[in-house]
Amino acid sequence: MQNMDKFQFHVLRKLYRHGCWGLQKMNEDIIPKGAPKDCKKLIMEAVRDLCREGFVCRVGGGLHGGRYFLNKNRMPEITKIVEDSQNKF
Repeated sequence: MQNMDKFQFHVLRKLYRHGCWGLQKMNEDIIPKGAPKDCKKLIMEAVRDLCREGFVCRVGGGLHGGRYFLNKNRMPEITKIVEDSQNKF
């Protein structure tokens, strides 16, 4: 994942910081919290891109929106991205 933008990194870092692996999940409306209003749509697009790439998994949907968590199978790669890139963005 060489061309990760700052929004994708923001999502990975937030889910990693909150320990969202497997059973611990984060609601769809919580992920963009804390970001400027003009960036919230871009952050949700980044979440969808990360889902397509297999870094983030989605469960549920319906009335309250989906819940997201980090893919345990890619734990070493995600950990390396987050810890090595602390000062990148």
